[in-house]
Amino acid sequence: MPDSVGGYPLLSMLHQTENYTVWRAYDTTNHRDVVIKTITPSVRRLKRALQGLEREARMGLKLSHKNLVCFEDFTIDGLKSYLVMEFVAGKPISTWLNEEPTRKAQLKGLLIEAMTALAYIHEQGFVHRDVKPGNILVTDKGELKIIDFSVSVKTGFDMRHLLRIKPKISGTRNYMAPEQVLGRQSDAQADVYGLGATMYELFSGRPPFQMDGSKKSMQQHLTERPQPVRSLNHSITPEAGELVMAMLAKHPQSRPAGMHEVAKTLQKIELFSDLVP
Repeated sequence: MPDSVGGYPLLSMLHQTENYTVWRAYDTTNHRDVVIKTITPSVRRLKRALQGLEREARMGLKLSHKNLVCFEDFTIDGLKSYLVMEFVAGKPISTWLNEEPTRKAQLKGLLIEAMTALAYIHEQGFVHRDVKPGNILVTDKGELKIIDFSVSVKTGFDMRHLLRIKPKISGTRNYMAPEQVLGRQSDAQADVYGLGATMYELFSGRPPFQMDGSKKSMQQHLTERPQPVRSLNHSITPEAGELVMAMLAKHPQSRPAGMHEVAKTLQKIELFSDLVP
């Protein structure tokens, strides 16, 4: 483990993939913890990793919203490249919810905040592409933050135009929209599906489909209808169940037309029958 990156003392490793390593570090100027994303030394395709890091950094620096992790700085210099982000001391929204059952009274407000933040991303011309419980954090103060823009792209962006190859399927298999499974261009409707899969898990305790780790299992997003979420949790209101299942429609045009529409619908309904006045 190196001692520092870009003058930021490293505290611990948070996560590592083939291309990137994410560290918790300390900002000695502002006296606070930050997150540093670096290139993994053993990276096989340095050029592609650098392109991904720079794309993520330039996108993140264009976004400013209270419910999005804040991007602060980046340097592109081969294996010495790094990205600096706000450190969010939070828990995945699923973990936060399961720790205390009474928190379900706060869930609707947090989901609307997530929808508003995602709508903002879409209005800026981007799509997140990896909406899932692990990327929606809730802090001890009850603040919501959406993190991880590593596979985010401009709306309509096609990796084939840049790399001249078939794009790698990007996202997390349990929450990927059918169009992502097919490797097609993604727009805001992919995030509607991802949030629908997230809400399904928050309501039922499991994702819409059970994946075994194979590519074949991802075909469920294309061909199978999830078990109705209300059959797994009878305390979900019919309206909430209908909204989640609509968000999980196979065809993008069959889903609610964007995050603002989803939020508008959610504002009018209750999530849990035992919370209905």
